[in-house]
Amino acid sequence: MNKDRIVADGQQRIQQTEEYQRKVNEIRTSIQEKYRVEMARSAFFKRVILVLKVQREIHHEVQELAPDRALYLTNSARKE
Repeated sequence: MNKDRIVADGQQRIQQTEEYQRKVNEIRTSIQEKYRVEMARSAFFKRVILVLKVQREIHHEVQELAPDRALYLTNSARKE
């Protein structure tokens, strides 16, 4: 019988998967590309602000993939 169980390290388990890493890279690339031209044309202080904005957007999008306060389940097949 299969039983879903809440696990304490669910977020870390998800973050170690290849699929998660691929999605993080896609998010990072997409957001960096979105601001690439604007950053190239901007003065130093504007670039600093844009870098912070990019980092914040990346963090927000990645956080949605595996939220901190979520409960994570694992499916453990057990014979009973």
